[in-house]
Amino acid sequence: AVAIGHYIPFYYYFKMIKKDKLLFLLKRYVEIILSALLFYSGFLILYVKIILRKQIPILYYHEIGNCKDFFSDIAVKPENFKKQMKYVSRWYNAVSIDDLADYMEGKRELSSCPIVITFDGGYIGNYKNAYPILKKYNIPATVYPVTNCIEKNELPWTMKLHYIIKESNYNSLEMTIADQKIEFSLKSLNEKLSSIREIINFLYNILPEERDKFIQIIACKAGIDLNKIPNNLLLSWDYIEKMNKENLVNFGSHTCTHPMLLKMPTDVIIHEIVKSKKDIESKIGQRLTSFCYPDGYFSEKLKVVVRNSGYRTAVSTIYGLNTKETSPYELRRIEVGNQPLCVFAMNIAGILGRIQLFKKKFINCFGLLDNLASSKYKRHKYKAKQNQNESI
Repeated sequence: AVAIGHYIPFYYYFKMIKKDKLLFLLKRYVEIILSALLFYSGFLILYVKIILRKQIPILYYHEIGNCKDFFSDIAVKPENFKKQMKYVSRWYNAVSIDDLADYMEGKRELSSCPIVITFDGGYIGNYKNAYPILKKYNIPATVYPVTNCIEKNELPWTMKLHYIIKESNYNSLEMTIADQKIEFSLKSLNEKLSSIREIINFLYNILPEERDKFIQIIACKAGIDLNKIPNNLLLSWDYIEKMNKENLVNFGSHTCTHPMLLKMPTDVIIHEIVKSKKDIESKIGQRLTSFCYPDGYFSEKLKVVVRNSGYRTAVSTIYGLNTKETSPYELRRIEVGNQPLCVFAMNIAGILGRIQLFKKKFINCFGLLDNLASSKYKRHKYKAKQNQNESI
């Protein structure tokens, strides 16, 4: 009952939902039940303490808050974050990103079961909701703000796009992209999320100035006034300075405007990486040593620019754990959401990722059953059509 979350009989419940949702729920239930078994049996703690003693998970969050609007996709509820940090403080030894850099450079050793906490984007909940919890459990963390957004008190362009599409009351949106007219359906939340992903993939290929103009056009076509976006969603420089003074939270760079660096010319890449570093250093009066790749994408060229700009580490969004041999400029991280505590524990131990890898290498039983059912349906449909033709 705790794992499933309700008492609706499976047979009647499954009859009410579509096949794709049924498969998703089955996978989700298996994940929760397996996590609960490993978590409450004590096996997971033994695994962490014995197998993962020197493997280092880096967790990443965005916003911490009770968000019910367009922010809900990236926000972790404060009560969930508190449970997660309580678990971390009990079973792991939280270290800063600089401690990790010292360890990788051979300057120090880390205690067993080290872990690093990071936040991308610089949202206000990092100070109002996360910071008091971090102080309570004495957990260091690193925040990566987008400097132009902090300076102008504006959301990153990706979140502006989320706001435009999710808040639009239109059923569709017609845009001209790469000389082609494309109609995006906005009837359901899933269709809106799909449209957001498609538009973001296009906007990643153009320069920041052109991108901002394009977003204005999208807002106009979607019937959205960008001036109505709440202006209290990001950290201010005052909050950044307050957190930095207590030495529990330090800061890294997440560029000036959050572009897709892989698609940008060299001068733009250098400007985004270097200027954002200098801007934060001038505000906090300390050297900045860590960089966060926008959306986690990087290349050998970007790694060279980051290293030559004076950074000691750079974090990506590649799922996985780190060791002393991991390149400090392609650190892996684990994204955290509003998960049950047992799933969170499995996730940060890297077990969920290993299960996903196992499913990719071997047979995904749910996908196999789905394909078998689909092919069986097609055979029945073909036979029925053949019989119909013969009768005619």
